[in-house]
Amino acid sequence: MLIVEKALEAQKLKKPDFTVITHWHWDHTFGMHHISGSSIAHNKTNEFLGKEKTKLFDKAYLDFLKNDDKCFGKEYENNKKVVIVQADIQFQESLALNLGRMTAKIFHTESPHSDDTVLIYIPEEKILFLGDATSEDFFNDGFMDKEKLWALINLIEKIDCKFCILSHTEPLTKSGLLYYLKSI
Repeated sequence: MLIVEKALEAQKLKKPDFTVITHWHWDHTFGMHHISGSSIAHNKTNEFLGKEKTKLFDKAYLDFLKNDDKCFGKEYENNKKVVIVQADIQFQESLALNLGRMTAKIFHTESPHSDDTVLIYIPEEKILFLGDATSEDFFNDGFMDKEKLWALINLIEKIDCKFCILSHTEPLTKSGLLYYLKSI
């Protein structure tokens, strides 16, 4: 979060009023306590985070996470405290934010990655943010549920977007993303 804040300051931009959480996985949520403004997530995300917070009282579980995921282990080495907070605002199906000259349409969808997947669509810019929605489920031995993937592909095809933004890669055109997803 500090890197993002410095980048915003360098561009003379203000900190965001809202941050949308796309799913509960640690690399997307365990820094939420640093968010300025309000966080927004699906109600399932808050449920998952509540369960994870309870599980972390068990040192064996925390040790398992550190050993199982080398990135998690590095992030929380030297007994760095794991801080889990739930989102300030939660929703069930969808939520729309009027951002002035733009609208953020936030909605829950089926995805192979996580049961609480949320997408964000900005119709005025024709941009769809997908988080990790297109990835396999790392919490289920890397399983790629093809039915859920095809449900997501069908949804993306219906959305009037030019660009798709995934969490861990460069922006893609809609056609480029669909070409890739159909080849999986």
